[in-house]
Amino acid sequence: METVRRDWCGLTSKTLNKVLELVLKEGRVDDAIYYVRGVVDRIRNLDVSRDWDLVEDLILTRRYTKKKESYKSKQPHITVVEKIRERGGIVPAIGDRVPFVIIAGKGLFVDSAEDPEYVKEHNIALDVNYYIKKQILPPVERILREFGVGHETLNYDSRQKGLHDFGIGVASNVEVRKKKQVKKNTVQQALFDF
Repeated sequence: METVRRDWCGLTSKTLNKVLELVLKEGRVDDAIYYVRGVVDRIRNLDVSRDWDLVEDLILTRRYTKKKESYKSKQPHITVVEKIRERGGIVPAIGDRVPFVIIAGKGLFVDSAEDPEYVKEHNIALDVNYYIKKQILPPVERILREFGVGHETLNYDSRQKGLHDFGIGVASNVEVRKKKQVKKNTVQQALFDF
């Protein structure tokens, strides 16, 4: 049921289907983990100007069923309809599904909804954390949790800095090894002299 929910973006369904195939059909849990980590990494390092195929997989849609005034609360797809109207664009008709993406920035989720074509034209960054934490990881974690796989394992960034990126770690490890070797040589020499 998770794979066909309309409130997921296309990439969520694709990712879930692949994870289910790897885990249930092939029994390859480790491969499923690496696959999800790759998806998360690709989203985290998204460049809208280069990765338009990925952006298209992140598009959400909701049906525009009634006039703005008829909605009890603010809705992301209605926000997009209003933005399109303000810009003088072609407004979706009632009954149409309205595509939108969530852009980076502060503020309410509904205010972050934007027309995908506008995002493409203006090279606007997407809210990658929203897509990772609210779209991709929750349904995948429900599956992989049964195999002892948690959020920390799946939430991956290949450009994440480690200690060695700051000159810490590698140098310290070399120093520690040198000190150990000196101590070892001193102990060996002391035993030899004994």
